[in-house]
Amino acid sequence: MANSILRNTARGVAALVILAGSVSALSMFDRVNDFDGDGRADLAVTRNEGGLKIWYIWQTTAGYRQLHWGLDSTDTNAAGDYDGDGRTDVAVVRRDSTSPSDTVCYFHIRRSVAGDYLIRGLPLSNPFESQCTPIAQDYDADGKADPAIWHSQVTGAVSYYRSATNSIQFLELPAGHVPVLVGDLDGDASAEITSYTEQVPRLVRKRNPVSGITTNVQFGISGDIYAPADFDGDDRGDLTIFRPSSGDWWWLRSSDGTVGVEHWGINGDIPVPADYDHDGKTDRAVYRPGSPNGIYYINGSVVGFQAFAWGIPGDSVIRYQR
Repeated sequence: MANSILRNTARGVAALVILAGSVSALSMFDRVNDFDGDGRADLAVTRNEGGLKIWYIWQTTAGYRQLHWGLDSTDTNAAGDYDGDGRTDVAVVRRDSTSPSDTVCYFHIRRSVAGDYLIRGLPLSNPFESQCTPIAQDYDADGKADPAIWHSQVTGAVSYYRSATNSIQFLELPAGHVPVLVGDLDGDASAEITSYTEQVPRLVRKRNPVSGITTNVQFGISGDIYAPADFDGDDRGDLTIFRPSSGDWWWLRSSDGTVGVEHWGINGDIPVPADYDHDGKTDRAVYRPGSPNGIYYINGSVVGFQAFAWGIPGDSVIRYQR
């Protein structure tokens, strides 16, 4: 039986359908945007207020949550499950120059296990790089997101903090490659270091950080947005793109290698795929900025269409892809 909850606040409006169900094991796709650990993705935005970054979260079980975490002018959202408890932690990444030759990207993480404050620093290889671009995922298969950054096209490299060994790993990308977050594509519980080049069709390069094995596949065109998704629930990522120009989703299914396509969204929507109905499968979903509220449009694999109002103009929706 489904129970409906309607919550009105001065900050936004949300209407949620909560379903009974259980999933035996958590993959990294099950953990996306689940701040209360109930197996369902939550609605979440950040808002810049008075120089601070304020998080507004509607949790499907724990309800409304509001907290300050970060600064509005310098910090980039970097939410993820950094302590491995199945709940998304609020986090930001900030660039700090301690000297002209020493520039570090610091992850500021509020862990949900103990509510404590964790800082992880990743040095930039070039002090002239202007920003920290987070690409945090679980690269070492320990069930925890690893702080990671792209060093931009200045150096064409990525670095990540291996939580399993408390060590920093540095990897050069091929010339012209841009990293994307797509999660674990081969089922070994470690996210691939994935990047693409702007050619037609795009060449996607997948490198397993544990085995070092690299494979290439052509998937997507210019303007496509890659997103982490497991639509068939086999705990392996389906290489997925959202095409803003048409509102179409395309994915390469891991279970049988077939290509799927579905229309869900319009130009200007932001892809926010996650498991919103707790069946172990990613649901196609978009966030549509608007006035007076932003709207989540979700195509649930169990309940179908759902629309939830959350956020106001100028908010940044929490998502797991660039």
